[in-house]
Amino acid sequence: MRHFLLLAPVLFALTLVACDGDAPATSTVSTTATFNVSTTTCQNADNRTFRRVALTDHAAVWADDRNPTPTLTDAEYQAIADSFEAVVWPTNTRVFGQPSDVDGNGRVDILYTTAVNALSPQSSSAYIGGFYFARDLFPRTAGAFNGVTFSSGSTCATSNQGEFFYMLAPDENGTINSNVRSRALVRRVTLGTLAHEFQHLINASIRVYRSGAYYEDTWLDEGLSHIAEELAFYNAGASQPLQNYDLNAIRASEARRLAFNKMMSQNTTRFNAYLQKGPTTSPYDTNDSLATRGGAWALLRYLADRKGGDQEAFFRTVAQSGVQGMASIQRGLGGVDPYPYLNGFHLSAFADDKAATAASLQQPSWNFRDVLTLYGGYGVTTFPLTAGVTKRVTVDGGGTALLPVGVGPLAEGTVRVGEAGTLPVGTCTTGAERVTLAVGEAKTFAAGPAAMCLVGGTTGAEFVLSAVHASPAPSRDPNTGDEPDNERLTLHALATNTTPVTLSSAFAGASPSLNLSAAEQAEAATEAASRAIEMDIRRRERTLVLPGNRMRPSFSRLGAAGINSLVVSVLRTK
Repeated sequence: MRHFLLLAPVLFALTLVACDGDAPATSTVSTTATFNVSTTTCQNADNRTFRRVALTDHAAVWADDRNPTPTLTDAEYQAIADSFEAVVWPTNTRVFGQPSDVDGNGRVDILYTTAVNALSPQSSSAYIGGFYFARDLFPRTAGAFNGVTFSSGSTCATSNQGEFFYMLAPDENGTINSNVRSRALVRRVTLGTLAHEFQHLINASIRVYRSGAYYEDTWLDEGLSHIAEELAFYNAGASQPLQNYDLNAIRASEARRLAFNKMMSQNTTRFNAYLQKGPTTSPYDTNDSLATRGGAWALLRYLADRKGGDQEAFFRTVAQSGVQGMASIQRGLGGVDPYPYLNGFHLSAFADDKAATAASLQQPSWNFRDVLTLYGGYGVTTFPLTAGVTKRVTVDGGGTALLPVGVGPLAEGTVRVGEAGTLPVGTCTTGAERVTLAVGEAKTFAAGPAAMCLVGGTTGAEFVLSAVHASPAPSRDPNTGDEPDNERLTLHALATNTTPVTLSSAFAGASPSLNLSAAEQAEAATEAASRAIEMDIRRRERTLVLPGNRMRPSFSRLGAAGINSLVVSVLRTK
């Protein structure tokens, strides 16, 4: 599920993507139907009457009779449906696969209802742009349904028995919980929300009706949905990956500019939050935070770019894996263990478009150092080393600590890195591995403590160390569906005969904004409240809706190994 924050600066005017062609004649036909919009359990329905307000080959849009006025016009609803038909449907089905069609109508149903508005607390800035609910994929009664036999414990009496999205309704006067939701807001967030939620629906329906496996791990399911937003950006903006887009390239095309604002700005916002979190999060954390989502999306983008070949086939294999988490990614990589990629991914966040020469240290689809100036600078959190002072950093499983350090001209400096109590012994004369690198080159040490002798050369040098906690992703509990917290370790790093590296030097002149302003703190509170609403819906799905005998793991999680240790790399940046 997707939440929406007012974090991204409004770089450009935001308007609805218009699609060419006339609206289908049937879109004006007045049709009504009753749907359950409850998000509680499979026992208590909230049935409401809806009027069909737009129709395309693959989508029917409905408006709740209880929605306040003024609301969207039928023409505006039809424009949304046309955009879904032109952008979201073809992209998501091509990349992730076909959704189920349990009601046999060949369409997804998009319900605009104040039941979504009501999920936000009284007088709150937090809101949900929309969601899908797994309940509707299951039958109301036991027996054969859509080619699968469901027992009485695998049904949902309040299911709408179809493929449904529930969307935020306009509420210009704040009639629901005193929260104003403008028509412009609804138009702006709809397409990105649908792209995001459609991946969730496809993923879930494949697992229910084809693989019979448990839900995908939250971090990866969300990461794939954020990839869906990015792919919708490429589709709508006449763009493609591997172009290293910077702000000038985004502004160069009106279609690309509009598409970025509608479908990509949230991803870059999340990734910026991930970079600022540093060691306290990872791409596969189980907390479903804004930062985790940004990391999961960026890791998937990095892996697709690194793998090469047919990127859509990579995402499709991951989405249709029938397994979970890193095991899904391993299948997408053709059986290659994904954990060794983590080090390159983390180091590339610092090195890309700065000093990297190796392809493994580059992020070729986006010039984040330029794009993220939208948010006050490229805010990668670092922990500069000071000679003789032990740096202590707690690192989550999958996270990293970036440690800048310098060495003077004709000098050699020692850096020792290890877990608490395991700091290795070594100097440039005894035990430490001698490291001589050109600018842009990197070296990775074997897992475990590392002692290195960094060579400054004739002019001096600057380096950044990436200390990754290469811990396996947590396994979901097969009985409850719960995902335990990632493991943590305490990193110790000690430098000798080195020089300090200032942030301005480490960031090649950028001005990272590492401290939250009052406005950013308010936005963070909005994000947290929105995420809490979403996670509550997820808990309802997992504990009250998902059937016991159709969503249990039928596979082994073994495969992608992980090592649960430190992996240290060093990159020369200057």
